[in-house]
Amino acid sequence: MGSVSDEVSAFAFRMWRRARGSTRWEPAARLLVWVGDDDRAVPARLSWVTRDGARSALGFTPDMASCYGHRQDGGEVQELRGELDDRPAPATFAARGYEFDTETTDLDNADAAGRLRILIDDGSAAEPGSVEWSSGSGHACSIVLLSRDVGDLVSGVRASAEHRDADEVAANLLRDSTDKWFAGQRRATLEFQLSEPIAVDHYMLTSANDAPDRDPSAWTLRGSADGRRWRILDTRSGQSFPERHHSRTYRIAEPWSCTHYRLDITGNHGSPHLQLETVRFLVDDGFVGFRHPTGHIPAPYRGTARARASSAASAATLLGGSAAAKSGGTAASTLNNATAALAGDATGSTLSRAATPFATRVLQPLSQRSEQEHTPMQVQESLPTTHGSAPSTPAQLHSAPATPAQLDSSPSTPARADAAPEIRPGESSQWQQGDSWLPLGGGLSMQSLTSPSGRFTALHSPYEPSFAVRDNHTRDRVWISDSPSSSLLCLGPDGDLVAWDHHGNHVWSTGTAWLGVQRLELRDSGELALIDADGAVVWSSGIPDVPAGYAPRPAPRGSTLRRGESLYGQSLTSDDGSTVLFHDGRVARIIVHGRTSHWDEFPGTENVLILDDDGFLYLRDLNGTVLHQISGPGTELVVERGAAELRDDTGNLVWTSCPRSQRPGPVRAPGLAQEAALTAWFSALIGDGHCIAVARDTAPQEILGQLGVTPVTGTWTDLQRHRDATYPDGGTIVAALAVDSHVLLLADDPDLPVTALAPWVATVRQQDEDCGFAAFSVHQDGELVTELREFPHRRKGIRTPEVATALTELVHDLDLRTLLFRTAGIVPDAAELGGELLGGVLSPKPEPESTSAAPLLVIDGWESMTPLVIRTDFTDDDAWNRVIEQMRSPWMDNDPVDPHPITDPRLAGAPAEQVLHEVCEALPQPATPGAIFIADEVTMREPGHPLLAVTTEWDGRPFEDDDEEFITQFRLFPDAAIEISTNLDLANMDFEDFADEGVYERMT
Repeated sequence: MGSVSDEVSAFAFRMWRRARGSTRWEPAARLLVWVGDDDRAVPARLSWVTRDGARSALGFTPDMASCYGHRQDGGEVQELRGELDDRPAPATFAARGYEFDTETTDLDNADAAGRLRILIDDGSAAEPGSVEWSSGSGHACSIVLLSRDVGDLVSGVRASAEHRDADEVAANLLRDSTDKWFAGQRRATLEFQLSEPIAVDHYMLTSANDAPDRDPSAWTLRGSADGRRWRILDTRSGQSFPERHHSRTYRIAEPWSCTHYRLDITGNHGSPHLQLETVRFLVDDGFVGFRHPTGHIPAPYRGTARARASSAASAATLLGGSAAAKSGGTAASTLNNATAALAGDATGSTLSRAATPFATRVLQPLSQRSEQEHTPMQVQESLPTTHGSAPSTPAQLHSAPATPAQLDSSPSTPARADAAPEIRPGESSQWQQGDSWLPLGGGLSMQSLTSPSGRFTALHSPYEPSFAVRDNHTRDRVWISDSPSSSLLCLGPDGDLVAWDHHGNHVWSTGTAWLGVQRLELRDSGELALIDADGAVVWSSGIPDVPAGYAPRPAPRGSTLRRGESLYGQSLTSDDGSTVLFHDGRVARIIVHGRTSHWDEFPGTENVLILDDDGFLYLRDLNGTVLHQISGPGTELVVERGAAELRDDTGNLVWTSCPRSQRPGPVRAPGLAQEAALTAWFSALIGDGHCIAVARDTAPQEILGQLGVTPVTGTWTDLQRHRDATYPDGGTIVAALAVDSHVLLLADDPDLPVTALAPWVATVRQQDEDCGFAAFSVHQDGELVTELREFPHRRKGIRTPEVATALTELVHDLDLRTLLFRTAGIVPDAAELGGELLGGVLSPKPEPESTSAAPLLVIDGWESMTPLVIRTDFTDDDAWNRVIEQMRSPWMDNDPVDPHPITDPRLAGAPAEQVLHEVCEALPQPATPGAIFIADEVTMREPGHPLLAVTTEWDGRPFEDDDEEFITQFRLFPDAAIEISTNLDLANMDFEDFADEGVYERMT
């Protein structure tokens, strides 16, 4: 339905609400309203029912100065009152207007009845489904707004994740059933392809049958004419569904004719999973109703929706007021012009729904491409131009919020007038830590960006808020993300800015995957912007309204703080990215990524870390009072790998946060991303379960040929579409990238057989289970020479020279992706990973026939931290009872301990290896306890009944000659089992911490 035309001005009311039985009026959302036709009358009474079923009714004074009414939503009833607001309405409400060509019938003769314009916006997400109004003279109308489902035009749907084993797939979203789509992650993308271009006016989401915490709460809807270049159509956050199988309809402010629609879901209500029952696309189909002119009989009344104006100018004119209001008139003067403005047909132009077609990109077999074509494909990037009166002066840019269309602007969109001359990708300047921009693949973990002039800083923090922009002039935060606590913010190879928690889960994102993003910029306007290769803004935080008068000053960046410089809400980072000096305005901390902090200052008040003009390093409060003199005098504070150092003008050490002997070793390739960022890259690109391999001295075509892949070229998401078109029931995506004389191989099957593809292959396999652990291996001529696993724990062949050297460069010996690339001697590039790859799809693997028997043990009711004790000696029941009684000895809170005993005669005489195997089969990860306790023959016979503790990190196999051995078992007295179980399951201590030469005794 169309926006109300340019000459029509909405009435804006400041509103209050009062619950039934209360005497207190609470502020409510501002109300925008206009209902009119060629009768030129303003409404005396207005009522409407939203598509969610909420009913509202208002009566207006003749001069429209005030109103009074009520609202009923379910069982909740509220009184409403309002006063005419002199302030112009913001342009963000323009999407709520409707415009129709109408007709009435008399004895089956249809007569044109002019144009009807309706605008009702009460701040809710739901739009009107029916409207009734009447004038003071008694003229009345009642209409029902109609929409048409265009689901028959949806030819296919693709999901970034779905649960195929349970048939909870994306195709269910298109069916008239209660079957649902389910994704095992918090963030997912649904892409719908239509058989012909159509401009969708509304879309409808329906909640699934259970688990409200899986309902989407935040998303972005995008449209495209070719599936390559996308435009933001609608963005929502804070959404909820009150019931199961409940449908909510959302209106698209500026429809565009598209053949692809993409729903990027970026948040839910706390679950690690997502689900929906249906997604529907709707177009406006007019209205039906009646109108009852004063002194006449009622007559049928029908309307046909006009093509919606997508001009920013018409939207701004609609809600900004008439010419009188623009020249300084009040809302009252707007009223004087309102009925006159309704007299005739609008002369303002509307834009056609036909959009400029995008260039089509097709996957091509390698055999059809020339050698020159193996460079990234050049795509003609043409987008519909956004016409209208977008703000053009710096003053306007600071006061007017960006619209979704502006935020997802095309290359043809003019550059922002207030944008500082930022460095563009491909220019000569080299990125450094703490710069004003972040490259593709870059990450922030307790780190900051500072704008070119030094006025604004964007800081990632482990504390709330997790990510925010601060004005260094006022020290106020001017933008705060709605991201929950996270350990890393990473701009992945796909161009999506994602916050990850310490478990590796997505907790927030900008929803910009595969939209051509190349970098994140913090501008001197205070705006955070994701930028594509042409400098167009793909996503923006908006431009804050801040006071003028800031004089640019040098800001600390990179790794060094010099005399006269200070940190407040900023960070310094070592050149290799491993070590951060973090300051958030209250806490100062030095941390090596992958370890806990080794230097902290918590003064309890806001403070500044400053290297003063006298060379001393101080913490001062905001009034300048010294809170702590740390050290000095020195010339500069430098963050090195593993520590911060205060040095004098000759380079001698004055102070350090950590002795050099305790720091991680130097690295050969400081440009390699940190482990957390590498993990984020491949998880975002490929998925939770994947295989990453480096094969030496070979070529991508050769590797793919050995795997039986027919090569095509395209991005990873192109390969996903290719897989879905070729093997709808699934298949393995494989891609290869040449790095010098080696090949970096990627696959979404963690079990892909790659070990014999070249004489030397190093691999990281990440299983996709809920608690899947990664494993690193090196094979030479098909033989395993090195293996490192976290669970079951194994360190084989770590003395192999190239592996041993790489291990000395790790901050943590389980940084397996870092180990892979340091061992192979290559540095992957995020831009190349997100660009055009050579790859293909392997047919789905047949389901293997199950040959394994059911687990011997069934362990029901065991809870973490509870000692699990297994009896393997059945010769002395009294001794067994004494063991259980000793295990029940009170601990810590003086309450008896309840161990979980397993007494299965089939385990009589079983060795520890067999018992361990049976327990791990019955309680697989993540439910496996840290250790099990075996009551064997020694337990029954020896004084004190010492149990045998066995770590579940052991796989039960004997150690080989080149394995690094570790403690797998020791003896303990029964009352110590609770202490060991609790600390292991809480990860407070390691198994070997309890292993004494004798029998371990309880500490507490």
